[in-house]
Amino acid sequence: LGLASESAAEGDRNHMMLKNAVDQFALYISSASRGNIFAITSLAQMCIDDLIPESRYEHILNILVGCAEQNPFLPPDGNTSVKKLAHALWYHAAIHGGHMVAQISLADELMCQYMKVKDDLSTAEQESLLSIAAFLFTVASVQGYDATLPLARLTDVECHRLNGIGIVPPSEEFFASPVIKILSNVNG
Repeated sequence: LGLASESAAEGDRNHMMLKNAVDQFALYISSASRGNIFAITSLAQMCIDDLIPESRYEHILNILVGCAEQNPFLPPDGNTSVKKLAHALWYHAAIHGGHMVAQISLADELMCQYMKVKDDLSTAEQESLLSIAAFLFTVASVQGYDATLPLARLTDVECHRLNGIGIVPPSEEFFASPVIKILSNVNG
């Protein structure tokens, strides 16, 4: 019994030494650079949670720049904040992998962003953020995600936004809103 517990303790120590010796960020970055959607989604979450060192910014940016699509969430030149790469990573994972977690995460983050800066955005920018969120929640819903609450929240936000610019239901302008059109297709 003593030898078994001593062996188990030694195994745990070796496991911890190995775990400490492995650079988890390098593994995720390497896997993401090969197109692993899970790794890309995980990197996005680590970025938004401030777990990735800023020294990894160029490595992660190179993954995104090397992709063929036009990623509207790539940060502008000169920005070196790893946190700002989360949206671009989620976008890539949502578009290329149809990854429900990435779709929901990006849609939630866009809703939060909208709520924080809506007064500083033009009407077109507001509509764009909410349209993308509506689309992502809808796609996740088709994949089995219960989007009832986020879509209801988004409907309330869009109704409030439209009210603020003088558009009220059941007017033609109300139903012409791209966000309302997307939401109507989900519920209808």
